[in-house]
Amino acid sequence: MKIRILVFLIIALFLPSLQVVVAKEPMQNTEIFEKTETYKVYGTDENSVRACITKTTPCTQGNEVFDASTTWYVEWFFKWQYANGLYHITEANSNVEIKYIMPEWVDKEKAHPKTKAKWERYFKALSEHEYGHRNIAIEAAKGVNMAIIAIKPCATSQALEISADAAANRVLERYRTQEKEYDRKTEHGKKTGAVFP
Repeated sequence: MKIRILVFLIIALFLPSLQVVVAKEPMQNTEIFEKTETYKVYGTDENSVRACITKTTPCTQGNEVFDASTTWYVEWFFKWQYANGLYHITEANSNVEIKYIMPEWVDKEKAHPKTKAKWERYFKALSEHEYGHRNIAIEAAKGVNMAIIAIKPCATSQALEISADAAANRVLERYRTQEKEYDRKTEHGKKTGAVFP
């Protein structure tokens, strides 16, 4: 009994000098910044409006011409803590910047009601398609956070940063591929009604 008490007292005396740091659950946050630009479309009938869109749209990719576009960019930031001989991620944040380019029909009020109704249906479908790209962008940013948080502790801060950047870029590559597949399946929104006239 005396031996047990003595051992307990020795442990109790040394406990205050032990410094064991337990890493907290990493925090994460995504901020979204959106901007819309328009290009002007003129004409009062279906054919002239279509011709103007095709001629004036700034949304091109190689030889392909599109009525609208959504581009996005993700940047990430993270914090780390040195604990128990290793560097741990404690926080991962990302910003996603999304830019839309959409047509603006200037002469819409001069057009026939049926033409205007067609435009409204088309524009709604076009907007919904572009918002599909928005959703992919936001999921990509969140995925970057999760990938960085999942990184195992490293022996140096430099190794941790290299691992974090590599993980983030892998996530972005996966979502860029998903975005291409989204456009392929929808034919850039045509299959969901983004066609005028």
